[in-house]
Amino acid sequence: MGIRTSVRVVLGAQFGDEAKGKISDFLASDAQYVVRSGGGPNTGHTIELPEGKIVLHLLACGVLRHGVTGISGPGMVINPFQIHDEILDLERRQLLRGRVVISDRAHVLLPIHELEDALGGRPPRAAGPGRRHRHDPARRRTGPTRTGTGAGGSAWGTSPGPPS
Repeated sequence: MGIRTSVRVVLGAQFGDEAKGKISDFLASDAQYVVRSGGGPNTGHTIELPEGKIVLHLLACGVLRHGVTGISGPGMVINPFQIHDEILDLERRQLLRGRVVISDRAHVLLPIHELEDALGGRPPRAAGPGRRHRHDPARRRTGPTRTGTGAGGSAWGTSPGPPS
């Protein structure tokens, strides 16, 4: 007799406001993991909570639920300063209720990329320059930083491992 599991996937048919964050948050109520597979600092998931409106640009909405691990996956382009601020804001508002995991294969958007954007006439917080480095031999990724945190935990601590 095998273990039965179910997976629910929320995919968008177009880019833009399709309520993917709202749907993901609704489905997260009985999930163990919520994975955000792609996107960058120019994207956002807006979630309405009794505490107010929350906009997540880089974190998976699962971090707003008790016992849920929110994973920012390998397709993400992450600005480390922005995700740090996003985590600290949720902690300050006592809304970080799940665990945060950032894939070690996520791409890092560095200040030099923002400068490239400005010089190239692209909009602020565009993820294009961070994605361009996917094929760069240096592969600017999050590497061994593997971040994990929970309510009351350190924003940049070590992941305690998968939930038991």
